[in-house]
Amino acid sequence: DQILGNIRKGQSALRRIRCVVGGTWFGLSAVAAAVCEFMMPTQWMLPALWDNRILEFCRVFLAYTLFDARLLMSSLAPLGDDTRFMQLVLGIDIVMFAARRFGMMRRLSVHWWVTSWSEWTDITVSMAKGVVCMGVAAWAMTRRDPEAMNTWLWRHLAVYATITTFQALMSGLVMLTDGDQGMVVPIASAVPPGILLYLVLDQRLLYWTQSQLRRWVDTTGATRAAASIACAIGPGDPRMVYRQARTQFRCVTLDCITFEDVLDNTPNSELYSRSSAITLGCCDAFISHSWHDDAGPKWDALQAWRASFVQSHGREPTVWFDKLCIDQTNIENDLRCLPIYLGECQRLVILSGPTYLSRLWCIMELFFFIMMGGRLSSINLIPVANEGNEDDSLLTIVSSFKTFDAGACECFFEHDKERMLTVIQTSFGSLVAFNQRVSLLLRELSREVRCDMPRSSTLSSHSSSDGQASRQHDA
Repeated sequence: DQILGNIRKGQSALRRIRCVVGGTWFGLSAVAAAVCEFMMPTQWMLPALWDNRILEFCRVFLAYTLFDARLLMSSLAPLGDDTRFMQLVLGIDIVMFAARRFGMMRRLSVHWWVTSWSEWTDITVSMAKGVVCMGVAAWAMTRRDPEAMNTWLWRHLAVYATITTFQALMSGLVMLTDGDQGMVVPIASAVPPGILLYLVLDQRLLYWTQSQLRRWVDTTGATRAAASIACAIGPGDPRMVYRQARTQFRCVTLDCITFEDVLDNTPNSELYSRSSAITLGCCDAFISHSWHDDAGPKWDALQAWRASFVQSHGREPTVWFDKLCIDQTNIENDLRCLPIYLGECQRLVILSGPTYLSRLWCIMELFFFIMMGGRLSSINLIPVANEGNEDDSLLTIVSSFKTFDAGACECFFEHDKERMLTVIQTSFGSLVAFNQRVSLLLRELSREVRCDMPRSSTLSSHSSSDGQASRQHDA
């Protein structure tokens, strides 16, 4: 019930984020579009108070600014995993571009005999720009993968901004070459798309804005964190996902794992037969580790924890170990259930080597364990120092806890990294906000184990006498 409650809490938080973020940006976009289309007549200005060039500059600059702002704000509305909302935004962009080209053709059909050569050239470029932008938007709509669709959504904006800026600059250059001093229109039409292009290529300001909007959504301090669970599990009835996890969850007694099994992460479907199905909540520990750390020290650390457990409980521990417990023929389903697996394990055993905090899956395992109700006192943090370089390895481990950056983390498969970053961006709005949340978690974890860090092989061994992990309802 607690696990299902945490999932439902995450889904509720994610829905709230979708409504607030999507509604805010889409509403502002609609306002910008309305002002651009219906409130731009210059009659509302007082021409007598304005120089004609200033009036023309303001009119053109405001028109381009409103149109570009509409494009940008509507693109910020959908979250990174919401393909239907992204398709809606792209479809509206296509309709807007088509409507503008239709209006241009209609005006041209009425005044074609008084249109100059330079105006014909500008109209031709504008028509070509519209076709290209609509083509890129249509291509983006056909992408099935959310990450790919989101990438092409922003490329669509970049293409529009690049062509529009280039068109304005070339128009100004032609005017300058012809001796025409009326550079007002090219300058006014180049600045807004230039700013848009900068924001699209360097999205730090946009990420910061999205993060602040999500922070405003938060009421308990855990809304974004809870939403990350829902993002990782995906849409649908949480009871269905829980039933799926219940049928797929497996564990293995630690004495069945050999040194050869921890040498590398080469898939071996035969190892899966060593594990066995187990009831959710009955697994003693989830083993979290990096395959890029040295196997020898990692094996020694695992055996040391095993010996301590056997001494305390008089039996072998049952553990979830990725290489033996993931069905290699159905990896995606197991990864979808990973937050539930973590929430149903009594403890989280972290074999923290020099590369542990540089692996994105490792960070997400720690984060999901806490978000699913695990306490810091239910975590065993064991340093794994490289052989022959113990001091430097320990310093690297300590330093990694202070300088964590999710953007610098890696995954074995690039698709996994994109998927995890989408979960982070969708729920937190930016990597910076996620880094702050995880850094706070790491500081709390470090305080729990600080006194044992310099010399002890086990940074934390807050085992309870019965081996049962205490739980918390709010992260």
